[in-house]
Amino acid sequence: MQKIELNKNWQFVFGDEGHREAPVSVDLPHDYIIDRPRDPNAAGTSSNGFFGEGMGEYTRTFDLTAQQAKQKVQLYVDGAYMNAEYIVNNNHLAHHPHGYAPYLLDISSAVHEGENTLRILTQSRQPSTRWYSGGGLYRCVELWIGNLTPWAVQVKATVQEDIGQIEILHDGSVSTVLTDKTGAQVASGWETITFQNPKLWSPEEPYLYTLTLTSGEETLTLPVGFRTIEYIPRVGMKLNGKVIKLHGGCIHHDNGILGACAVADAERRKVQKLKALGYNAIRSAHNPPSRALLDACDEEGMLVMTEAFDVWNEGKKMLDYHLYFEDFWKKDISFMVLAARNHPSVFSYSIGNEIAERDGRSEGHKWAAKLREAILTLDDTRPITSALNNIKSPDNGTFRDWVFGGNENNPVQKAQFAPDLFAEKTEGFCASLDLMGYNYLLERYAYDKEKYPERLIIGTETFSINTYEYWKETVENDNVIGDFIWTAVDYLGEAGIGRVFYEDNPGESWSFAAKYPWIHSFDADIDLIGSTRPQGVYRDILWNNKTKPALFTMPPQFHGKTPGGMGWHFLDIREGWDYAQPGAPVDVYCFARAEEVTFLLNGKEVTTVKTDKFIAHAVIPYEPGTLKALANGQECALVTPGKAEKAEICRETYETLDFLHVVLKDQQGNIVRNADGRISVQTEDGSLIAAGNADPKPDRILPFAKDDIRTWEGEALLIVTAGTQVTVSL
Repeated sequence: MQKIELNKNWQFVFGDEGHREAPVSVDLPHDYIIDRPRDPNAAGTSSNGFFGEGMGEYTRTFDLTAQQAKQKVQLYVDGAYMNAEYIVNNNHLAHHPHGYAPYLLDISSAVHEGENTLRILTQSRQPSTRWYSGGGLYRCVELWIGNLTPWAVQVKATVQEDIGQIEILHDGSVSTVLTDKTGAQVASGWETITFQNPKLWSPEEPYLYTLTLTSGEETLTLPVGFRTIEYIPRVGMKLNGKVIKLHGGCIHHDNGILGACAVADAERRKVQKLKALGYNAIRSAHNPPSRALLDACDEEGMLVMTEAFDVWNEGKKMLDYHLYFEDFWKKDISFMVLAARNHPSVFSYSIGNEIAERDGRSEGHKWAAKLREAILTLDDTRPITSALNNIKSPDNGTFRDWVFGGNENNPVQKAQFAPDLFAEKTEGFCASLDLMGYNYLLERYAYDKEKYPERLIIGTETFSINTYEYWKETVENDNVIGDFIWTAVDYLGEAGIGRVFYEDNPGESWSFAAKYPWIHSFDADIDLIGSTRPQGVYRDILWNNKTKPALFTMPPQFHGKTPGGMGWHFLDIREGWDYAQPGAPVDVYCFARAEEVTFLLNGKEVTTVKTDKFIAHAVIPYEPGTLKALANGQECALVTPGKAEKAEICRETYETLDFLHVVLKDQQGNIVRNADGRISVQTEDGSLIAAGNADPKPDRILPFAKDDIRTWEGEALLIVTAGTQVTVSL
């Protein structure tokens, strides 16, 4: 196969018949929504982060030789949001409505020797999504020339009694050469090859071999990982012969201040930051991930559940995929499998998230069986799951009850056992699943261990505020193979679901949807610019990865008030000791794997507190200086900073982009979190690609404007082309 990248030099026009802007030159990945003004009255509302909508047309030319034009020519589009139309040399070839599934289109009949013109039309219409969608060609685009392509080949790598075997499934004869990381050949042959003692792929050691396939004059190179995965009732999941619990997290497709753009470096950075916190698995919610993300997971060692749909025939938003599901489901779930099946990181396929038809309506059980069969036709090596939430019972409380009732009064999530509506109504649906995905069904873990002893469960979504309880039940029940927190990384849209409410706040918006200017979920372990939030530190300690204690405080204005949230919230705390009210009581929290924690202020012991669920809580009158916590002979501290004197830059270098984490500091090098404002950025020998911060409610219509860069909690992120020289001043 010959691959031709089509990521540079597109002509882009925003708008439709009513208003078309002048053409501009763009490179892919490209999101034409992220840099446009937000609007409190946007059709997508808080679900889409109050961003706008529109239509984008992309045009570019490409040349083919006479020999290339005679071969099979396919257009590969890794992701286009949405309702993409494909026009080659004025021939309208296809319409693909799914906004996230990769797409492969045979354009052989429409191309010719010499210059060819490709036009792709996309629509980002709202309301079509429950999270920020972006718009346009936000992933890579390529031409695949020939018959030996990545989707035309299935590589089955297996291990049995220290013998590694590769079986090639392809419509034709293929010769095969396998090399290790050093380039040394370890095996060769035709459609089946074997060799002894393969090195195994795992999250701890993600070893990859290189497989070179040859068919006639065509060659194809693919990475290959050997690993064994077993799913055993009453035992759990075994990876390479050892029981493993999945330290998992759900992620959406966006990359924060880059919007929907699936830049390979940004996808890799996201995986690396999750790995550093102890994650070994992610769930691509609620759509297939980018190829760049799957590549990063293969290479960095991150298990992946890839998910096909958020809706089937019954929709959740007026303009979402339910309008197209019946006609396009088979093609799109096939594309998901074809894109994922040769990646060792992929451990499971999900046919949907919180599908309305799960309860037996609209022949949901029949559709589940159809989807299962479509997957198994293409790949029978991975289990099939779906993320099921509870069956709604009669409303027995208000939104305020839910927020302040420890989620016990939430009519959607409250467990029901008499009668057991969930079991009764989902039985037919679950018959097509190998693994049962449970969203917020903590009380079913132990219950279903007895009711369904052959059933294996994944906590496909779990609440942040109850993360201790979810993990405890995951560890103690061998029928539960892992826990996937909602969410691992903050995402644009579904704005404010992680916000903390206060019962006596007269200005509170008592609704699920946050009002403008909220922009992102604010519910994750890692924030919008890649910094670790308090819940991320806590989970790192909970998973027994981080041994050093960590110290946080709640702003004094919230002391004594009753906090609550929708479950996706966490403690309303921050990493600062910088308040303006001496003597004001401050709630102080230390996370530690210790029986007790001693708090000291300016060298004087204040109190010693027993930990509960690895958390020690004390109330300490505020006094500027140094607050310390001691646990098991280790200490952590917060220091009252002086005036912000400088902006310190920590550069993370990748292949094409550099990520510059900007932190405000005083003369002594202490972080200054209470001096946020505009910073001045100058660049040389490169370009500023994106800039912004993690503020969950920026009161600006252009929150990521590159000519108005601001910090939040003392931090900001600059993304530049690799090697760009950057100067930041206050």
